[in-house]
Amino acid sequence: VGSATLINPAILEAAALTADQPGRRAILILTDNQGLNYKSPDQEVIRRLSSDDILLYAIVVGGAGRPKDN
Repeated sequence: VGSATLINPAILEAAALTADQPGRRAILILTDNQGLNYKSPDQEVIRRLSSDDILLYAIVVGGAGRPKDN
């Protein structure tokens, strides 16, 4: 609580766990959209999900916006 989450590495890990599963695959996250992306950029996650044909659904809660890039 009160700090950013490493959401992209978590999504990449979930993608690795579901990539070999048969049928349609999806990842559902519940987030305040305050994740830190410095080690796993969004583009890396998008490429991985796209190449493995995995859908990503996000439920965004709270009024916080995305952190500004420095």
